[in-house]
Amino acid sequence: MTKLSEGAIEALSNSNGSNDAVLQLVNIRKIDGGSGPARYRVMMSDGVHTLSSFMLSTQLNFMVEDDLLAPNCVCILKRHVTNILKDKRRVVIILEIEVVQPAEEVAGRIGDPTPYNDGQTKGPQSAPSSEIRAPLLQQNKKEVPRVFNKDFEKNNPSNMPSTPGGSSKVVPIASLNPYQSKWTVRARITNKSGIRTWSNSRGDGKLFSMEMVDESGEIRVTGFNQEVDKFFTLVEVGKVYYISKGSLKIANKQYTSVKNDYEMTLSGESSIIPCEDTSEVPVLQCDFVSIGDLENREKDAIIDVIGVCKSVDDVSRITTKNNKEVSKRTLNLMDMSGKVVTLTLWAEEAEKFEGSGQPIIAIKGAKLSDFGGRSLSASFSSTMMINPDIPEAHKLRGWYDKEGHAMDGQSLTEVRGSGGGNTNWKTLSDVKTEHLGHGDKADYYTCIATIVYLRKENCLYQACPSQECNKKVVDQHNGMFRCEKCDKEFPNFKYRLILSANIADYADNQWVTCFQESAESILGQNAAYLGQLKDSNEAAFDEIFQQANFNTFVFRSRVKLETYNDESRIKATVMEVKPVDHLDYSKRLIMNIRKLAAQ
Repeated sequence: MTKLSEGAIEALSNSNGSNDAVLQLVNIRKIDGGSGPARYRVMMSDGVHTLSSFMLSTQLNFMVEDDLLAPNCVCILKRHVTNILKDKRRVVIILEIEVVQPAEEVAGRIGDPTPYNDGQTKGPQSAPSSEIRAPLLQQNKKEVPRVFNKDFEKNNPSNMPSTPGGSSKVVPIASLNPYQSKWTVRARITNKSGIRTWSNSRGDGKLFSMEMVDESGEIRVTGFNQEVDKFFTLVEVGKVYYISKGSLKIANKQYTSVKNDYEMTLSGESSIIPCEDTSEVPVLQCDFVSIGDLENREKDAIIDVIGVCKSVDDVSRITTKNNKEVSKRTLNLMDMSGKVVTLTLWAEEAEKFEGSGQPIIAIKGAKLSDFGGRSLSASFSSTMMINPDIPEAHKLRGWYDKEGHAMDGQSLTEVRGSGGGNTNWKTLSDVKTEHLGHGDKADYYTCIATIVYLRKENCLYQACPSQECNKKVVDQHNGMFRCEKCDKEFPNFKYRLILSANIADYADNQWVTCFQESAESILGQNAAYLGQLKDSNEAAFDEIFQQANFNTFVFRSRVKLETYNDESRIKATVMEVKPVDHLDYSKRLIMNIRKLAAQ
């Protein structure tokens, strides 16, 4: 039978308790708390005393809902904080707890514990409180003399120093809740939005938001109107501050990816004071997901990812639906899974990013899209760090410098930006031997190949002249052309290309289909000019096809097994054609040589 930590209840009730105490859960009940997340009150026993002043942090509610925490189970209290209420009562907030013996494996209540009252002990079998605490503290001090004391101070705010103003004790972010009236947190600002304005029937206003983190968790903070003027210029991303006297409410998960059930609002009484001692405050609180696992995540999920920036595209500008121009830049990230995903940056973040030296990129709160397979997009609430000083970044850098740099990586993103086409390299024989395209989803690959034959027959067709429609039109033989899709007749049409080509490399060949843009890149002429030649100068038309043979390009292709008339075959469609960048190609060949030499 698991031995309980006798004397731990008395120590905890006097704010002297350490972590890693072994306790038995005697009872647990739900507290009515209105519309917010459920709160659970817990009674614990150390075999000598019971104490009902334990509260489960809302982040651990799943342990109750999944029946992991049940009466009679034996637990290790891994992390906690003690809060003092207005009436001087102490409440122990459980931040982390581990079940070491499930309830069904325990015969019943261990020992004969009685409720603990301050100053009262349990007869002769229980030593005086001073005799209980002294051996416990001495034992802990002997085992972990300095590290334990640091952790103890972090998780027990009554033993921590006051803020510069001396008005309250520092408490962990994870322990904050709307029922506290007096608190101060010490946290690092990890993200800060710009000032946003609004105007409606109730008036005008402005706001900004920021995210902050300490060793226990993270929280989102918002300031309105006067608080914008007071705090916006004061707060700098990356620095540590003492924050106090904000109000707490249930977090609106629609507008934030921060992992906290509450969010903070600054008020006229709020205080933000710079903190000089920043060594123990983490730079980021992330739950990183492997790039290789992104295919298993739901569309629109908000996730944290860390990877090596293998390549970066140039900045481009796009026009949004509301006719605003915005800057855009795409990065290609790879981690130790060997998979590559694109990350899109927007606006100022895109313009100022500089990816030389293949830095480590940690992105917090990126949105996962299924556009083009799997891709990531940063939003105004995302936080990006370049070469962060965290263990995951150091481990990834070591792996990449030693072996990862020799890997091409397999891209999860189908459609590439202007600098795309440089991942998931394959030879044409690889496409066949690896059975690309035989799965439920299409596969995408990049290869360098040479045009060996072009079918000029039926490569052009007459299409609807509407800008958004490329449907083939029907000649009405009265000077009009009908589009069935648009259900309209037009006096003209536009030529569109659909070119069948045989491409080859040193290992194999493959038939591919090239549509408008890729076909024009191969032929070196636009479809309208080719249509004119076909009707007026067939010799010149044939010459263009002859000149296009035996030219070498970088092909980005999509392959999928398709069935037609009960016959299955691989259909290969070229998504993008680019000239060969011989410098980049030579670097890739050198990496392949190093990779083979290391085997």
